[in-house]
Amino acid sequence: MSTTIDGRPPKLTSDETLRRAAALPTPPAYRRLSDLTELARVAHGLLFRRITGQGKNVGAHRLNDLEVARLVKLIALVAGVRGDLSEGQRGQKFSGHSLRAGLASSAEVD
Repeated sequence: MSTTIDGRPPKLTSDETLRRAAALPTPPAYRRLSDLTELARVAHGLLFRRITGQGKNVGAHRLNDLEVARLVKLIALVAGVRGDLSEGQRGQKFSGHSLRAGLASSAEVD
């Protein structure tokens, strides 16, 4: 790699930057996000949007906190998480907050 007079690498043009970036491996999270945006047909704007019409239409508005809480509870129920609890008890135990708290706890352990 060449350097400038003061020893710093030269500034790259947009083409050079793109060429170097294309040669880097793609992180798994980016690939999953790319898959999600392709499947959801999201080219720009909000990523997590309301689903309407019995899951057939993607709305133009973002998910709000109540919808996220409802989805967390529904997914826990469908996945059978804590099957020993009643549906009502499970609904009380699982929320967006429990996801954040669980992530923080597991990150601290790791």
